Amino acid sequence: EWYGLIANLVPGSPIGLPVSSYLVTTGIHGAHVLAGLLLIIYLMKRAATGGFSAERYGTVENFNLYWSFVNSVWLLIFPLFYLL
Repeated sequence: EWYGLIANLVPGSPIGLPVSSYLVTTGIHGAHVLAGLLLIIYLMKRAATGGFSAERYGTVENFNLYWSFVNSVWLLIFPLFYLL
């Protein structure tokens, strides 16, 4: 979607509010998804080296909250831009 929107822009023409809102919102969400994927890689490496125990697993729980929030936000963003 981004490529099509940006490809149709005429240089120097103002971007409308709907297009700029879409680009900013999905861009910020995408950055948070990327951060989550990097955190998953870190947690998997830490788990493989025995970095977690039955008493020390708070980092995994915190990541679970973060990832659940990112997914919940996507459930709001998708209908906002694609179904309305």
